[in-house]
Amino acid sequence: MFKSIKKLPIITKLLYLLTLIIFIIWVIPSIILYMTNLNNYETRTQALNNVSSKYAITAQTKKFSEANFKEDNKLLFSQVEIKKLDEKSYRIDINMKKENLKSFKKFLETLSLRYYLKVSKPLEFKIKNELITAKIMVQTF
Repeated sequence: MFKSIKKLPIITKLLYLLTLIIFIIWVIPSIILYMTNLNNYETRTQALNNVSSKYAITAQTKKFSEANFKEDNKLLFSQVEIKKLDEKSYRIDINMKKENLKSFKKFLETLSLRYYLKVSKPLEFKIKNELITAKIMVQTF
């Protein structure tokens, strides 16, 4: 095989070399990136499955609407207010008693599993007497 390569013209040898360099510079990093993304996807999917099984969530994810969200969470918290900021952004104000802080943690962990939305900014808390007010900025998909 090497004897047949030696007989090739110099241009052909250069083209083979260029092909090898392109393969090393472009294809191999692309394969590595693909495998990394695949591993990240599997890891994140497993984390979602763990949270879903931890809290026994079997329902499908719903499209976010103000009425459904208030209806689903009025039993958990003292007061739930939703203000639409723009087309896909909302501010959710939740008033709760201090005893309901554990249920609020569960609510936050499962929020994206129940509705097509994500928390877009850090949470803000205000504490007055026995009430805690949490402000959550969310974006819908």
